[in-house]
Amino acid sequence: MVLPRIWRWRSSARRLRLGAAVGARHAGFGALLLGGLLALYCGPAAAQTRDIFTVRGVAVDASASSSAEARSVALAQGQNAAFAQLMRRLALAVDRDKLPVPTSAQLADLIGGFEITNEKVSATRYRAILKVEFNSATFRLLLRGHGVRFAETLSKPVVLVPLFQTGSEVVLWAESNLWRVAWAERPIEDSLVPLIIPLGDLVDINGLNASLAAAPDRKALTALAERYGTTEVVVATVSVRGRLSLGSSGGEAGQTEPGEATETQGPTATITLRRLGTAGEQTAVEVVDGQPGETLNALLATATDRVVRRLEEGWKAANQLRFDRENVLRIVVPLRRLGDWIAMRGQLIELPIIVGLELNALSRRRAVVGLKYLGEAEQLALALEQVDLGLSFEAEGWFLRSIAPPADGAAPGQAQEGF
Repeated sequence: MVLPRIWRWRSSARRLRLGAAVGARHAGFGALLLGGLLALYCGPAAAQTRDIFTVRGVAVDASASSSAEARSVALAQGQNAAFAQLMRRLALAVDRDKLPVPTSAQLADLIGGFEITNEKVSATRYRAILKVEFNSATFRLLLRGHGVRFAETLSKPVVLVPLFQTGSEVVLWAESNLWRVAWAERPIEDSLVPLIIPLGDLVDINGLNASLAAAPDRKALTALAERYGTTEVVVATVSVRGRLSLGSSGGEAGQTEPGEATETQGPTATITLRRLGTAGEQTAVEVVDGQPGETLNALLATATDRVVRRLEEGWKAANQLRFDRENVLRIVVPLRRLGDWIAMRGQLIELPIIVGLELNALSRRRAVVGLKYLGEAEQLALALEQVDLGLSFEAEGWFLRSIAPPADGAAPGQAQEGF
């Protein structure tokens, strides 16, 4: 058996390393659905530690007169694609057009290194998968120089509960839930808002049914979120209107089996989003108009894109780094031991919104700290919540405490990279 090679290059060291990787394959509906859901699971540990300036899984495929030339073309295309993906991840959509396509020289300055896996080479063709690591400081300067607003704060994972409504019936865990299948088949992508699609195992099924999710029942949904190591839940209910058919058999208006729309105006998917979490309950509605002849599966795939973009853009708008608004907050950190402060300091300095940290006083019981941060106090509090730190105003001023739940059990599955 020949294992695919992994090549790694870093601009600072200019070296190559050789390794190996293996993959697995799933077959059948159950395996496809479970495999997709496992891949979409992003545990809190991975979500909080991964580098948001690294773009993974960039597929390249180029042909030329020689393998060397094809490789050069493919790598250039892959680096441009990685740049575009990072822009989508960090920058507000309304600002992305402010930045022109970077030149090769600019990309060279922006990229700190890249890794090549699954490399396949022929005489005139080159294929591979890239992982591109961007220089965070250089990237920030580029965006700021062009007036592009962006965010870097990583949200806690959000459990997304997909409900499929057909007439008066709402389904959640059944195989007839094509909305859930659409989420399982959605390609994996790294985002500032990591999504978790519940596995739908016996524990999930026994703890939450479609009626409780549609209510929405806060107790049942909170329990589901806690099982996956988070506090945030979005219930996404989709209903489809429009005449659909299964080929030769006619369909009724409002029917939602897979097939093609037979009207000149395509079907419409209406998605109701209900978010429950630390900020309370929020509701939003998205409407996706399908094209004439578009299949239901394609319409639902487009609807997943719309939901993801709404969650991402809302998060980026609320957490954009405001370099023109720099503030200082004096906070008190209660301590049980000195190690508590060391651990909390490590969390604080990793937050992009915090640009300075000054220890004013330290005793066995407390630390008094000056926090220099970007934006407003509400933004600071939201960013702190993502790493389980709670900011509150009390009689003696602002206090910062850990609000992490007790570690009495692990979330199901293994963490994967990638309003």
